Amino acid sequence: MALASLLVVLAGCRVTIELDPETSLGACHPVGSVCAMPTECCTAACDGGFCVALDGCLPAGESCAAGADCCSHVCASDGEGRVLCQQLGGCRVAGELCAEDRECCGGATCAAIDSATGIGRCALGAVCGGAGEVCRASGDPAAMRECCAGLGPRIQCRAGDVRGVDRCLVASGECAPEGESCAAPSDCCAGRCVPDALGVLACRVACSSGAGRCTSDADCCSGACGLGAHCESTPRTCSALAEACQDSAECCSGLCEDDVCGSPLF
Repeated sequence: MALASLLVVLAGCRVTIELDPETSLGACHPVGSVCAMPTECCTAACDGGFCVALDGCLPAGESCAAGADCCSHVCASDGEGRVLCQQLGGCRVAGELCAEDRECCGGATCAAIDSATGIGRCALGAVCGGAGEVCRASGDPAAMRECCAGLGPRIQCRAGDVRGVDRCLVASGECAPEGESCAAPSDCCAGRCVPDALGVLACRVACSSGAGRCTSDADCCSGACGLGAHCESTPRTCSALAEACQDSAECCSGLCEDDVCGSPLF
């Protein structure tokens, strides 16, 4: 069986590690991994056959040491031996990869980084954050941001779905039923804010089956939201961030706090 190579930087030098192609590297390949095209990389940047880093915060799927490294401000174990930046559910916050403006949280635009693939990064159009944007994260001053007034329902900085990360959400705190528009899982009574067939975010009660659309692991019946925002078919044996739990051993992150899987790294 042929083996693929993973390039890792150790103490300033490059080491090539042979990997079984059947081994999962997660939904995307981190910086230093071999790649044939940009879409294989968590950064959507493939140069000279290897995934390369982008300036600024790390997008979801990239290896991290602390929440402050990540665009989502959440760094946690995926339950498979990797510590990665995690995707927040619903709209994509500033710095995360995107293909079009509507994938980004309110007021942000998808600024192209690769004209060939059409992949970009969500970029804030103002200092304040629109609906769904991160406005505060535990121990991370860089995450402090005022929420924009907006033209629709008034929003404010409120507790989000992942403990320790607050997002700009509807001030009333009333949850929306199936089919209503949303920016984050917290907006929905069932806790799922998923793109519909047209790519518009809407509240959904049932988990996405097969290769259905998703914005976070918790959206999928398999417990794994993969590359291209579609569910992976192989079920994950542990519970995703923000899912209900009774014991820390049930959570991919290894932390169950107040009956919810949380992130131990900020």
